[in-house]
Amino acid sequence: MAAVIWKSSTPTRKTTRPCSATRRGTKSEQLREVTKQGALDPAPEQGFSTPTEGSRWIVSRAQVEDPRPLWILGWGCLTDVAQAVHDAPGIKQKIRVHSTGSWNTKEDPAARQYLFESRKDLWMKGMNTAAKISIK
Repeated sequence: MAAVIWKSSTPTRKTTRPCSATRRGTKSEQLREVTKQGALDPAPEQGFSTPTEGSRWIVSRAQVEDPRPLWILGWGCLTDVAQAVHDAPGIKQKIRVHSTGSWNTKEDPAARQYLFESRKDLWMKGMNTAAKISIK
């Protein structure tokens, strides 16, 4: 299962290159089917706010009858993941969250803290991808 949640309020760039056809339509159509609008701002102090198209999509995908977990890669704010967990706590056993740990600690601290406090029954791994490095 896959979903793409984006934060930008502007739609993605359109391409003029034709995509190869597949049995479910073009690749770009397939991507549009699983791309949902996420929250535009980081979570407020309590770690959640109102559901978004993205958070509702996470909940709906996590509730699909499937023995496999729903893998979530958080390459930005975890606002929509926190909202989904708040709205449907039962999905915690189904989801596996990989996130940019240190980046979220700085940029979306409320959502990160909300998820951290839910960690007893939530599988979540943070990657320290925002560390400052120098290349010589």
